[in-house]
Amino acid sequence: MASKSQSGFRVLVAGGGIAGLTLANCLERAGVEYILLEAHDNVAPRVGASIGLLPNGSRILDQLGCYDKILEETQGVRITRCLDQDGNVFHISDGVRLLETRFNYAISYLERETVLRVLYENLQDKSPIQLSRRIMNVDHSGTDGVVVHCQDGTIVAGDVLVGCDGVNSLVRREMWRLSEHGKPQATPVSVRHDLKADFQCLFGLSTRTRGVNAGEMDVNFASGFSTMVIGGKDGRVFWFVFAKMDKTYTSPNIPKYSYQDAVEFANEYMDFTIKDGLKFSDLWQSRTSVTLAATEEAELKEWTWGRIACVGDNVHKMTPHMGAGGNAAMESAATLANELRKLGQAAEKTKIDLETVQMHLETYQRGRRDRTSAVCEASAQLARLQALDSVANKIIAFWILPTAGDLLVDVNCDMIIGAAKLDYIPTPERSVQGTMPFNPSLGLGKGESKLKRGFAGLPLLALSLFGPWLAEPSNLAMIDQLTPLFLSYDHASNSVRAWPYTGVLAASSGLDVMRFHLDFGIICAVVLFESSRRANVLTISSLPIAFFYCLQSFKIVHVMGVYCFAHYVQSPIENFRAKDMRLTNRAYSGTVLVTLLVAYYVPLVTAIMPVFSITTRLTWGYIFQYFPFSISILQNGLKHLFLEDVMDEDKIWAPNGDLFLIGLTIFTFALFAFAARLLALIVASSTNLIICLPRKSILTAFVQDFFTEYHGFEPFLEGTRDDGVISDTVRTKLTQSLGLITGDLVDETNVSMPHIFGDSTTWTSVLFKDAILNLVARLSSRVFLGEELCRNEDWLRIAKSYAVDALTATYLMRMTPSLLRPIAYWLILQCRRSRQAVQSARKLIDPEVKKRKMLVDDALQSGAKPNLCERPEFVQKLRDEVIEVLGDEGWAKTSFYKLKLMDSVFKESQPFTPLVSTAMNRLV
Repeated sequence: MASKSQSGFRVLVAGGGIAGLTLANCLERAGVEYILLEAHDNVAPRVGASIGLLPNGSRILDQLGCYDKILEETQGVRITRCLDQDGNVFHISDGVRLLETRFNYAISYLERETVLRVLYENLQDKSPIQLSRRIMNVDHSGTDGVVVHCQDGTIVAGDVLVGCDGVNSLVRREMWRLSEHGKPQATPVSVRHDLKADFQCLFGLSTRTRGVNAGEMDVNFASGFSTMVIGGKDGRVFWFVFAKMDKTYTSPNIPKYSYQDAVEFANEYMDFTIKDGLKFSDLWQSRTSVTLAATEEAELKEWTWGRIACVGDNVHKMTPHMGAGGNAAMESAATLANELRKLGQAAEKTKIDLETVQMHLETYQRGRRDRTSAVCEASAQLARLQALDSVANKIIAFWILPTAGDLLVDVNCDMIIGAAKLDYIPTPERSVQGTMPFNPSLGLGKGESKLKRGFAGLPLLALSLFGPWLAEPSNLAMIDQLTPLFLSYDHASNSVRAWPYTGVLAASSGLDVMRFHLDFGIICAVVLFESSRRANVLTISSLPIAFFYCLQSFKIVHVMGVYCFAHYVQSPIENFRAKDMRLTNRAYSGTVLVTLLVAYYVPLVTAIMPVFSITTRLTWGYIFQYFPFSISILQNGLKHLFLEDVMDEDKIWAPNGDLFLIGLTIFTFALFAFAARLLALIVASSTNLIICLPRKSILTAFVQDFFTEYHGFEPFLEGTRDDGVISDTVRTKLTQSLGLITGDLVDETNVSMPHIFGDSTTWTSVLFKDAILNLVARLSSRVFLGEELCRNEDWLRIAKSYAVDALTATYLMRMTPSLLRPIAYWLILQCRRSRQAVQSARKLIDPEVKKRKMLVDDALQSGAKPNLCERPEFVQKLRDEVIEVLGDEGWAKTSFYKLKLMDSVFKESQPFTPLVSTAMNRLV
């Protein structure tokens, strides 16, 4: 006769393992009546098994009041070493210590029986625990409950049956059997046998062994197998040897092993070197217990049916590499207990029906499915990674893992952060004091979709694509209409127009360019900080040199749009779930201020500010172009020479240690940007004052910039003549008399066009640049030199090449320190070409100059006025005119008007012998 429930709601728990005793404690704290049926006669048998406690399981134990007792029995892991199959260390990590800092619960290993004993002793009422009760079958024919028949004849009835009886669960088998008759969608046979095994594991316990230290974990990665050794409290050693089997076995054909099988398996690895000074044979000799078993893997789709639910390994079995199995079982027990408590409370008011029970049991399964699925997958991947079962896993293990920081720790944290807990028991204070609070919305299986973030970030890509289009002249008016606010502050719409093209800014004043680059310097600082942020490992943000190089090669709007898009997609909120994940490496972030000052700000300001000479500005402008590389070289140099990498300490003890450096750097560069804007306002308001400043000489600057004292640069000297002949010729004689030369230009154009472009009437390929240079050289030479020289090929070659060579030479000379210029002048190729061009030009021009001077002299000679006083033949004519006029008129005033010849001679002779002006001195 089945016993009746005393409270109106009873839960039957099959199995007294980790899941069963955890559920028993949960139900007791919830006030739910239960009976636990354990097949063995001992609740904590010594079978030699160990268990790893992770923060997700430890928090539940803490809620139940068991954790402090367990802490007395164990030692937290503090360091992990990864070794190859020869025992050589290739990666050392204190990630387990970091995990403890994040959740405030250490990873620890201890005997499974110890945890079972603590859980059992924690029960206030131990009478519901019934030992030696092996279940034989389950009766679910009625609608009022479920009846369990035990091997000893005991019959127990309850409202819900929970199977916590392990991987070979009888309750699960009975659930499948009953579902064939009571449920149209019965679980398929193929799914029932979805239990598989790829690996076998020899696990054991040893006493104190030389080479094994408490709190240390050593993991060997080898081809086809792996090992794990953990030093526990009081010299206890927990060890595992995992080996891949010859094939994948499925239930019910998964092999079982005897002790003799374990001995034979161990003999294969006796000479295996775990690490320097420790071989597997050392552990074997000090063993106290050992077991060989296949490591089953399964994730079943059906956890419940009717009034039956399964918890733990019987529905989510995973490899022991992550130590996640026992902790997952505790989570499932806690999740189910939350639902059973609700059923118990409902049963106090009314009798609960089958549909209500099924609804709560299905809620339990939905709440756990995603997390357990992700944990099973992660555990399986880790097993295969450590066994190096593929080329990809070998690359990950030996190349990526050593450089990926705390990758495995982050995987474990993903498994832990979304852990379930008991909703009806207060959260332990210890669990909220870590740097990575538990959050059920995060973790494995809960990550934000990168595809969704990609769609959300498409506007950033749109800026890259359409930003240059917005800068087209036809669209600037639209920008002004769409951004009226910009027009009211500092003419910011100009910045909007110029943003897609740094070249547009170059056409503005130097202060505008400097203001823009100082603003952009803050972005450069942010990019450098992001490159050293822990959350950005293996993302595009970790490659600042690529970002800076692209800035020099492409339009800034393209680069910023793509960078921000990639950074957004690769930086979901879960990347910053831990406080230390936003931490930057102080060895790098501490150099950002100095690095940008030296490699970015100093070259920029020196190249732009007009207070420096043109040579200095050009030199520093050239240096500035290489800032992507100089930043990288300088930052790494400072880091390795002067700063110590304290990331391993900061991530555990000082996750906020970099905030002062970041704040100081950004504040400093923000002050620079503010100063640039203030300077621009001051200069803009002081334009008239600057114009009135004395001693402004463009000619002096011209002489310095174009090195007119050196041979080969004489043409530039003509521009500094005091008589202004060049400017007068161009502005007055030429510009105002264009009509006089138009005919010559037309004539030369008609002659040059066929010569340059040919006479063909069909399409012909022409180098347009060379053609234009030829045409300009011919026309300008026709105006200044005449028809003969403008068609002289030697002269045209000089006219085209000198401008390029001379300007290039002056540029190179400006970049050369003043003390070295006399030497550089003779070494620079363009200087030599300029000298040769001037010599050749003089040979061609001198004959034309002499010819023009002769024309001037001839013109003067042919049209010169003679000095008549030196002509004797005029003397007699003058005497005759004087005698004749004075003889008739006398010395009258009117007589002088009739002396026509004398008047003409005086006028013609006076320029040669002018009268000397005299003046009376005056004393004031």
